Amino acid sequence: VGIFTVFSTLGLDGIVVRELVKTKNMEVKNYILSTVFWLKIAGSVIAITLIYITSQFTKSDENSINMILILSMALVFHSFNAVDYYFQSEVKSKYVVYIKVSVTVLVAILKITLILSNAPIIAFVYMFVFDAFLVGMGLLSVFIIKSSFRNFEIVFDKDIALKLLRDSWPLIMSGLFVSIYMKMDQVMIHEMLSDKDVGYYAAATILSQAWYFIPMVITASFFPLMVEMKEQYKDEFLKKMQPILDVTIWISIAIAGFIVIYGEDLVNYMYGDAYSKTGEILIIHIFAGVSVSFSYVFSKILLTENKQKIILNANIIGSILNVISNYVLIGEMGVVGAAYATLFSYIIANIYVVYSYKQQALLFMFLRCFNVSRVWR
Repeated sequence: VGIFTVFSTLGLDGIVVRELVKTKNMEVKNYILSTVFWLKIAGSVIAITLIYITSQFTKSDENSINMILILSMALVFHSFNAVDYYFQSEVKSKYVVYIKVSVTVLVAILKITLILSNAPIIAFVYMFVFDAFLVGMGLLSVFIIKSSFRNFEIVFDKDIALKLLRDSWPLIMSGLFVSIYMKMDQVMIHEMLSDKDVGYYAAATILSQAWYFIPMVITASFFPLMVEMKEQYKDEFLKKMQPILDVTIWISIAIAGFIVIYGEDLVNYMYGDAYSKTGEILIIHIFAGVSVSFSYVFSKILLTENKQKIILNANIIGSILNVISNYVLIGEMGVVGAAYATLFSYIIANIYVVYSYKQQALLFMFLRCFNVSRVWR
């Protein structure tokens, strides 16, 4: 389900927010949002169809396939995320946060109830879909109450749809490559080593990636401002983006430093002595966060300039290098090699971005992050 989710999102997130920020005409905004909703409905149907077809070629039993298909139904309700794009463009994401936090708390209580009552697994599968349903209905409700539209029309504009898809197709493919290569390391560990090593590595990545929402939230919050700044300060745009990169990079460095010092103690506390190898993996893998912070900021910069193909090419290169380096390093170093392979592929993908864009400008922008006296001022 996770792999094919990219077909339901259609890579539209940043593209739609960018277009909504650029236009001040409420009728055009209406057409964009409504068209995006129908595109996401169509995308979810495509995703569910692909999930069903793929499930027929797996070794899963009929019960497992049915659960996968039920889980995939949640993708239909994700279509209401079009509302989120509107509030992001208006810098009013707090309404979306209220809905998602409220639903998360409610569903968590319901899941605890299911656990205490020894409910079957299928109950948790339905709860996953119910979660998506509640978020979708909540977003729709807050849109009706808080949006600036007086008479919102449900329409489909073919020209807008084609324009959005022309811009977003590199992000669709990019999302597919990211979905694959973020899981490829665990697949290769399973094939080359053992299930126990997969467990060590999975436990490390959960901790290593737990904070990735921070640069994602920062860049998403500033993205509407970035679009406006691109229009106002074309020549000095990258200089205006420097503080955003500074903040995300130094947050990642601070977290990496904390993990280097306390990572093994944290693993022992959370997982016990049996996962001692996880601590070693975590201390290496955590530095991938610096590259992740860099990529979050620069992917938004590239979106403002409609250069999504650079993002796609970077993820293709990262995917290929990830598979090759995993094969070599897992064979030489064991499960720890997978952490080094991830770090290496992320770094090379970012170097490609720097090389493909404005080489000196991006390089200097990154290096300026480490000018401590400038950052402190």
